[in-house]
Amino acid sequence: MKKINVILLMLLADTLIANTLTIWQASDSCDAKPSGSYHYCSPIPEPGRILTAFPKPTNSDHHFIKNLDYHLVVSYHYLCKGRSDQTYLSLDGSKKPLKFGSKEELVFPFRKGSDESLRLIRQSRSFSTVSSHCRIGIENQYIFPANVKALHLYTYSLKNTDTLLASLVTAATPGSAFHATKANIESSKSILSFQLLTATNKLAKAMIQSSIDQLDSSLKYLSQSCGEDSTTNCSPELIDVRRILSAQIEKIDGEIHQIKSYVESEMIRLEDIGEPDVNDRFKNQLVSAKSELETLGSLLNIEVE
Repeated sequence: MKKINVILLMLLADTLIANTLTIWQASDSCDAKPSGSYHYCSPIPEPGRILTAFPKPTNSDHHFIKNLDYHLVVSYHYLCKGRSDQTYLSLDGSKKPLKFGSKEELVFPFRKGSDESLRLIRQSRSFSTVSSHCRIGIENQYIFPANVKALHLYTYSLKNTDTLLASLVTAATPGSAFHATKANIESSKSILSFQLLTATNKLAKAMIQSSIDQLDSSLKYLSQSCGEDSTTNCSPELIDVRRILSAQIEKIDGEIHQIKSYVESEMIRLEDIGEPDVNDRFKNQLVSAKSELETLGSLLNIEVE
């Protein structure tokens, strides 16, 4: 019966190897016992053996995007029959045990800029297998963003502030009534102050506060230059205010452009994955990430063929 199991294992290994990246196999890493019954395999101590590079998400230097969290899903098989050992895949300090004689998926948290090396570790002193066909192989690897909603909220805040400031620039045209322009700025400042209280992201808070500071500077400048009771149009001063607010809008538009470029690239990358060959739980997570990116893409007016 034992011989039949070994033969079946060998056949299964030969079937899978064509579409599998073999990361370890007994025939290369273990010493055979003279009788040929067992192969004794040495441990792989920490930090472990670095494996081939896994697929990376879209690169971006944007301060929000480069700190996004991702999930790396690794579909592996561990085709062995013998005495169980303690073998792990490790990424950025997160270790996941491999199950002896199994075929399944592991998911790792991943953040760009951290240790991006997927490693193989065996902690036991030694382990033995009855076949030189014993191998560990990676069949598929998928990576997808884990917190698209946070990026969506940040982008929504950017676009709201951008629209608000753009309306002020339109209203503050040379020849406009000074008091009307001042009232519009004060009203916009109140709206942004409320958004600042409800914002949950540090970067969103910083951007909103920066915009409020620009509005404060504009109000102070108009009051000092035109006077509180001025009935003049203050056209030169309004031109200066438009310039101040336009610079803030340009800064926000630059951030939105970077986010749009990233989201479009990620939408295309995930679309190219097609139907992932993983279990339903991870498949649903990937589908959810794609759906959240598409929703964000709609906010940014992205159309991917």
